[in-house]
Amino acid sequence: MLTSRTFIGTLIGGFFTGLAVCGMHYMCQIGLANYSASYNLGYVFGSALIAIFTSTIALGVFFYFASTRTENWLKRVLCASLMAVSVSGMHWVATVGCEYRLESEAAYTMAGLSRQATSILVICLVCSPLYRSICDADPLYTVRWLLPHSRRSGTDRAEVP
Repeated sequence: MLTSRTFIGTLIGGFFTGLAVCGMHYMCQIGLANYSASYNLGYVFGSALIAIFTSTIALGVFFYFASTRTENWLKRVLCASLMAVSVSGMHWVATVGCEYRLESEAAYTMAGLSRQATSILVICLVCSPLYRSICDADPLYTVRWLLPHSRRSGTDRAEVP
């Protein structure tokens, strides 16, 4: 069952998770050079409240399932979906409350990585941790996957005296 310590930790975790999601959205807006954005303060606070509230609920539901020992993959998917909906809802509210103005055509000719190089970099950054997490789950995964079946188990080979 949830204790008061877990409840307070969930509130703090939800607060900071919501602020992080909201911060990522607005920091991304600052990083784009081809337009400037002006924000409606009510939408900024609304999006922050949505992010904080729904993140707290998603974490609370997850920890509740974990504390009652009733967690399974379906309940984890439910928590992840709730979190995804909260992030999406926050972004939609934040975008509706924003007005974009094109700066200039010169902003389109920025130096940097090509589109192909950026795609390769993103693919490597995404696939590397995924492969690593699979290998960490079972340290011998790679070895067993690469070796033929007959070398994995010695039961199908005859003993030579």
